[in-house]
Amino acid sequence: MTGKNETQQHPAIGQQPDASFAIYHKLKKGVGHELVNDTNVHELILMAAQYGDTLTETLLREWQSSCGDDKAMDALKAARH
Repeated sequence: MTGKNETQQHPAIGQQPDASFAIYHKLKKGVGHELVNDTNVHELILMAAQYGDTLTETLLREWQSSCGDDKAMDALKAARH
């Protein structure tokens, strides 16, 4: 689904950055892995968690694990609440 139906399905979507949202939906289709980077991985993990997408969340966390500790994730969570 796209457009208005997608927004109705996920009410918090309007709060997501457009670029992260687009990357997240590519990941859901099995493409776009090359678009994940240190800058957007935290937002994508939170997005996957918000939507209950444990597979994508786990894959993103595995990707992130090679990047070191998770201080940026704690700051991002605090900023979103």
